[in-house]
Amino acid sequence: MAFGALKKAYVYVDDAGKNWILKIAEDKVNNVVPGTGLLAYSPAAPPAGGIQGTISAKRCRGVHAQGLVAEGSESSHMIKRFFPCNIGGGLYASNQPQSLTYTGDDEADAITLVSTGRKGERITF
Repeated sequence: MAFGALKKAYVYVDDAGKNWILKIAEDKVNNVVPGTGLLAYSPAAPPAGGIQGTISAKRCRGVHAQGLVAEGSESSHMIKRFFPCNIGGGLYASNQPQSLTYTGDDEADAITLVSTGRKGERITF
């Protein structure tokens, strides 16, 4: 993600059923939204119950995924990514590894990532 990249807002629903705004870099939007259950946020049509504020992806539940970037036998490397999810998102609800096509970062070609696990919310008081 480039420094200062534009971000789009999505509605994240926490375990208590409260709505939060989660901002995702625009260049990752197509990689993150399918299967996550996240919905685009529109200030003109806020979700029922209103918005609590913004939330960091680090505090969200989600799915970890990884894949191999094969640029050549000597320059291959593993990438790992975290995808925030709403509770009903197919990625989060699945008990089996899922394949994802990822085109984010500065990678020229699409990369196949495989989900490796889930993480619940990190709530602090």
